[in-house]
Amino acid sequence: MTSTHRTRWFASTLLALIALGIVAAPAPAALAHDNLLDTVPGADETVTRLDEVALTFSGELIDFSQASFAQVQGPDGLFYESSCSTIDRNILTTPVALGEAGLYTVLWNAVSSDGHPISESFAFTSVSYTHLRAHETRGNL
Repeated sequence: MTSTHRTRWFASTLLALIALGIVAAPAPAALAHDNLLDTVPGADETVTRLDEVALTFSGELIDFSQASFAQVQGPDGLFYESSCSTIDRNILTTPVALGEAGLYTVLWNAVSSDGHPISESFAFTSVSYTHLRAHETRGNL
């Protein structure tokens, strides 16, 4: 192998390794899906009154034709949103008018800042103030 051939071979091998490194490198964090950071109410929380459900994400959501939303399903299987969900940067908010006391499930879908849909669910419990007060009173006797 002549010096010219070795130089070309070395240069092409080096170029191939650089290209492989670029292709095989992990995606930067900016390309990762956004995460749910916080919810109101919190998962497994008990509430006596609730006017809206709010979900806070790690990045700005894309408001694409109402593809980002939250639904609140009650213990009777009915849904209790009182209006459409709205987005303010990274916060998805849905007004609600809860029905009877019991376990409610928040089913949500959002379009991440990278354009991919993400979805999950969590539950909370709604009790009436009267029920909660009676339970607290019994505990104090």
